[in-house]
Amino acid sequence: MGVIIDLQFQDKMIDKEHKSTAQQLGRCYAINRNTKRPVKLTFSSFGGAVKGKLEIQAKDYMNWTKPGKTQLTLTPEPYHTVTEPTHLVYLTADSPNEIEDLDETKTYVIGGIVDKNRYKNLCYNEAQKQGIATAKLPLGKYIDLKTRKVLTINHVFEIMIKYLVERDWEKVLLEVLPPRKGVKVKGATDDEESSDEDDQQIPASDVAISRDSGEEDGVIEGASSASAADDSADADAVLEGKEGVDTDAKP
Repeated sequence: MGVIIDLQFQDKMIDKEHKSTAQQLGRCYAINRNTKRPVKLTFSSFGGAVKGKLEIQAKDYMNWTKPGKTQLTLTPEPYHTVTEPTHLVYLTADSPNEIEDLDETKTYVIGGIVDKNRYKNLCYNEAQKQGIATAKLPLGKYIDLKTRKVLTINHVFEIMIKYLVERDWEKVLLEVLPPRKGVKVKGATDDEESSDEDDQQIPASDVAISRDSGEEDGVIEGASSASAADDSADADAVLEGKEGVDTDAKP
């Protein structure tokens, strides 16, 4: 399966959003580097301000593309020229088509923009213009959110990567989405959620740090810190930044 992060929207972002986008690209690389099921990852329309920020945050980021490493391609070409358009599916919350399962013969496109949802239907309209199929992640089918269904680039990517391993949307969504979004199982009441947590009595030593978009270190659960350091020290440097903003990479 392939995933393309479409970086064509850089002219619609301000400087701090370029920085956040670069940080999220680093997180995506680290996630893909440490999973059991890596995908062919491409950053399309790569260049401009986001490339400049990445050069500052991870000076040796080109090492990420070396043979033998995780499959990462950096290209200045637009996403719809990277592979046959009929094999593409653009992910956007504005799509009427909800994903039931990931098709591993397809390449999924994530809109690489941090904009706090200023641009409505941006990715959907882009896909329509190019005649590309669209779909959205099944958030509404499995969970309830107290906030908008707008996720960071790396959250969308991590949900897909973890689903390839787990094949369980509900479990993956609950694992990946940060607590600040008020995520809970579809239809569950606050009392039910609280009761479940009390019954589990999780030891404090077993509680992992929240995977909030501004605090995660990019190391996937189950991957040793030594392995992560060997795989991508530069990616770790990118992951230390905080962005706390949403993207148009809507599920």
